[in-house]
Amino acid sequence: MRNGRTDKAIIGASLCAVIGAITIFPALSKASVEDRIAAAWLDQATDFRSADATGTYDIGADINADIDASYSSYLEAAEYQASEHQCLAEAVYYESRSEKRSGQEAVAEVILNRVDSRHFPDTICGVVYEGSERSTGCQFSFTCDGSMNREPYGKAWGRSRGVATMVMTGTTRPFTGGAT
Repeated sequence: MRNGRTDKAIIGASLCAVIGAITIFPALSKASVEDRIAAAWLDQATDFRSADATGTYDIGADINADIDASYSSYLEAAEYQASEHQCLAEAVYYESRSEKRSGQEAVAEVILNRVDSRHFPDTICGVVYEGSERSTGCQFSFTCDGSMNREPYGKAWGRSRGVATMVMTGTTRPFTGGAT
């Protein structure tokens, strides 16, 4: 049998151990949580500092991996349309900038008629620049006579781009009768 004093000592020691554990474990636990939070912030800051020129940073996954094929094809289609628009606007500008709007629309319409014809390339740029690699035989003289050395500018360039947009979107009334 144990005496009362031993029991009190055991109970006291146990009580001290429990009180110590209660006070120490939260402090350790809090330090552990704070360390994890600090480490996470450090990782974020490191990733942010390594951001590339686009302003994106590595968040543990390839951002471009989320872009699906349909988005990519839409982007390609938009780039293609922009290129075709540029070619048509250049043709209108260099071939007919001093003409009335109806004359400019006629030039653009003939180019689109040629795109639809099996006798010409099937793109606007193909039609406009056909033969430009030769000194003779250009479909449009501006593509091989040096005219393009002067950049398009001013109101005439803005009007040419507008005509190209209207003809490409079908908002003008056709009046060339399918002429190529």
